[in-house]
Amino acid sequence: MVYRSKLHATLNRNFQLLPGAEWLKLLLRHVPDKGEHLVRYYGWYSNRARGERSRQRENEGNEPVQVEEDEGASADPGNGGVLGGLGLV
Repeated sequence: MVYRSKLHATLNRNFQLLPGAEWLKLLLRHVPDKGEHLVRYYGWYSNRARGERSRQRENEGNEPVQVEEDEGASADPGNGGVLGGLGLV
């Protein structure tokens, strides 16, 4: 079997010779197991991120959101520093 692709950067060739069974084995590595979750979109393109951006655009014309500052996360050195302010110490 001759597998053709784009020019490989380090091998400087655009093909690979493989027995048919080995090529099929390499190809099937990309197929998820039965019942396995397949992630197609993540980061900026994920449904969650797109939904958050959509809600932000909808709320741009509405009242500004009040953000309450956590009292324990202040910069006071007496609270145990950053980790103490987060409640981790």
